[in-house]
Amino acid sequence: MLASWALLSACEASLGPGFTKPDPRNGVGGIIVADEPQAVIIAQKILSNGGSAADAAVALGFGLSVTLQSSAGLGGGGLCLVYDASRDRADTLDFMPVPAIGRKATAKWHVAIPALTRGLYALHAEHGKLPWQQVVVPAENLVRSGNIVSRALARDLSRSAIALANDPKALDVFMSSQRTIAIEGDRIDQLDLAFTLGQIRGKTPSDFYVGGLAQSIDLGAKGAGASLSSRDLLAYDPRWDPAESEQIGSTEYYRAVAFEGYGTTAERADADLRVGIESARDASNNSATTGFIVADADRNVVACSLTMLSPFGIGVMPTGLGFLLAPSPSEIMHLVPPLIVAIAVDHDARDVQYAAAAGGAGVTTQVDASVRRVVFGQTDLAGSFASQTEDGEETKVGQINAMYCQRGIGAGLERCAVRPDPKGHGFGTITVRDR
Repeated sequence: MLASWALLSACEASLGPGFTKPDPRNGVGGIIVADEPQAVIIAQKILSNGGSAADAAVALGFGLSVTLQSSAGLGGGGLCLVYDASRDRADTLDFMPVPAIGRKATAKWHVAIPALTRGLYALHAEHGKLPWQQVVVPAENLVRSGNIVSRALARDLSRSAIALANDPKALDVFMSSQRTIAIEGDRIDQLDLAFTLGQIRGKTPSDFYVGGLAQSIDLGAKGAGASLSSRDLLAYDPRWDPAESEQIGSTEYYRAVAFEGYGTTAERADADLRVGIESARDASNNSATTGFIVADADRNVVACSLTMLSPFGIGVMPTGLGFLLAPSPSEIMHLVPPLIVAIAVDHDARDVQYAAAAGGAGVTTQVDASVRRVVFGQTDLAGSFASQTEDGEETKVGQINAMYCQRGIGAGLERCAVRPDPKGHGFGTITVRDR
């Protein structure tokens, strides 16, 4: 079926022990790039089974909540930019975490309302083609079979796991059989998380926010000393908005940003003391955010950046549910490294040329500059992200994943390029189908 299969990776070995690449002969075409390989493979299989870019993005988001819990999780949230080719329209989906205040007066931990599940459900409801259960089950199966620690997660555990000391149950999840912090290739067993994902799959997210699972979350958060209650869950809704854009020549540049104001080192250190977490002091290496892009052969594109606000959130799990809670953004609003999602569309052809998703210090400036350099032909995709300053020193910029199709996706995926950030251990795929 396929004319060709192209794989680009920041590090081929990052697939790690026991991982297998998908069979390209079953594919129908598309582009995927993210910071963790197992989640990319989940998304590629969804595209192979006839799913839309949104279906694959939902599966990828849930996959990251299993494989990269430092940056993505059911307790966190995110921001997506969606280009619908059939309507030539771009919209922003905001499901960023907001403060949970139901038990704020008595809570030990001030946390955010878990937003990821409702946000991904909103994306699927608007743009999905496959049944909900089909896009959730790959992440559930992954955690049920025992999640193998990838190089990306092992890196974050080695440098940003201090928050896990806040909860012995959470810390135990990420320990090896030798009772040390897990390393690449170790197995993580999370039956509680598997149960929660099973409930989300089988009963849809409404149960997470208003049903029996919501009551379990309420009790679990209370047992963990968190400010979250069932009233917070009931009140939460994601938000769709028309995407903001600007004209750059014949290109329409859409972008959405969150947390653009990043605090000083002293402010971040003060936040560590106030809320009992580690807000990364070098935001170029921040492991609280992760970005990904999915494009399908019908020219639809989804770019998302997910966040736990701080690496591994607040390091606390609601009792019996297996996912980490994020800190309340009201405590650290200006201390969270920014997120950006961007899509550039050729105005005349009504086709996507460029997309990026990123998190960390300096990413908004870098992405804005990159799209101009690439679209105007000043450099290729890799060269558009300068890795050095004029005096030769390495720049301190967060991780940016990007894709570029010079003549648009419709001109042929074989002409596109994909770039996982070389500072990480991500994975990118381009699957090209016969016409």
